[in-house]
Amino acid sequence: MNIQGTFAFILALSVLVFVHELGHFLVAKWAGVRVETFSLFFGRPLFSVRRAKGKGWQFRSLFWKWGLPDDAFTGDETEYAVRWIPFGGYVKMSGQSDFGDAEDSGAPWEFTSKPVGARAAVIFAGPLMNFILAVIVFTWLNMTYGVVGRIGITPAPHMWVSAVKPGSRADSLGVPVGARWVSLNDSPLTSWKNVAQLLEKSTRPVIALQTPAGDTLRVSMQKNLADLHDFGVEWENGAVVGGVVPIEPANEAGMREGDTVRAVNGQPVASWAEMSRTIRRNAGRETIIEVKRDAVTTVLTVTPSVDIGVDIPEGGVRLSFVPAVRTAFVQTWVVTVKIVKFIERLVTRAISPTYIAGPLGIFQMTGIAAQQGLGTYLMLVGTLSANLGFINLLPLAVLDGGLLVFLAFEAITKRRPSAKQQGYIQRIGMALLIALMILVTIMDIQRIF
Repeated sequence: MNIQGTFAFILALSVLVFVHELGHFLVAKWAGVRVETFSLFFGRPLFSVRRAKGKGWQFRSLFWKWGLPDDAFTGDETEYAVRWIPFGGYVKMSGQSDFGDAEDSGAPWEFTSKPVGARAAVIFAGPLMNFILAVIVFTWLNMTYGVVGRIGITPAPHMWVSAVKPGSRADSLGVPVGARWVSLNDSPLTSWKNVAQLLEKSTRPVIALQTPAGDTLRVSMQKNLADLHDFGVEWENGAVVGGVVPIEPANEAGMREGDTVRAVNGQPVASWAEMSRTIRRNAGRETIIEVKRDAVTTVLTVTPSVDIGVDIPEGGVRLSFVPAVRTAFVQTWVVTVKIVKFIERLVTRAISPTYIAGPLGIFQMTGIAAQQGLGTYLMLVGTLSANLGFINLLPLAVLDGGLLVFLAFEAITKRRPSAKQQGYIQRIGMALLIALMILVTIMDIQRIF
């Protein structure tokens, strides 16, 4: 991963964490809770600032402190800090502890002194802000890049060059129309399953093209997977399905690898590009797809998802503000539903755990998205934000959802779990979360290396 990819990952993480913690912070202030610290990342502060009303400011870093002395502050001030370990962040409120072992004094400004409803609002505000960020990002993308229909299929690897852009790198290398892609890094191109993985591992992957005259042309990609979009050719193949993405419309409708699409909404299609154009025009509308499977014709009903046309050369249908916002809410909801379906199928073993991406996987994805352009990068940020919002609502003790469960228990029983009980439950939750993080990191390493 290069410097650009590392910066893209840290920036995405910073934005997601900042927005999440900002939700907790703003509602805590509204509820009259003292916020002692608003921190981006963990560890010792690289830089921090706090202000004593009517007196002035205090600035601190790893090596120096400037401004007001510590005894000038009353405890009602918030320290805003950026720390040196670039992962996560937190808001520290008076009377609150991560593991239930804080001794609250019962002061009216403490988190634990507020009514259940106010505390629930403070906790829920973090995930809510992540959902709001997703809606904002998707709205801007819908207005800028437009929307298209997608069903979640990839073409079979029988690709040839249908057009070469004048002045492109492909044109300068003499790539002819009709050249077929036959191998990647000297491995025959027989399946798409490992293509992306091979490209991501290689800094300069080499593809071999067989020209109509029978010659072989070897071309070194300048970057990685992103370079296939910038090479200057239009790829074509027959409308043969090479892969079906889990939990996408095609998968839900029963489409399979190896199906050949013959018609869409009664209109015959002869190529992948022709089929894709028709599907893109039917975003959110029920679509009839006729496929040939094992010499038998099968008719499937598919509703293409309303996606963002960031990687479509001709772009999508650009929306005005109100439809863009309305569509963004739908897109955020669809992302959330997909997470629920993914967890359900993961538990029932309908899909493999290898689809889970941990920190290393997300690090890799953000780098690739940044290389592919601002639109792709922002689309990933919006999707991750919706993911983060939902995951934080899961009823694990160390997540916001776990804290909401404690508050629901208190509201129903009219009694609060003891600090000791909460501490035990939260430590168990933390152990489970760490175990899960280790598991997905191991899978990330196996997938990448």
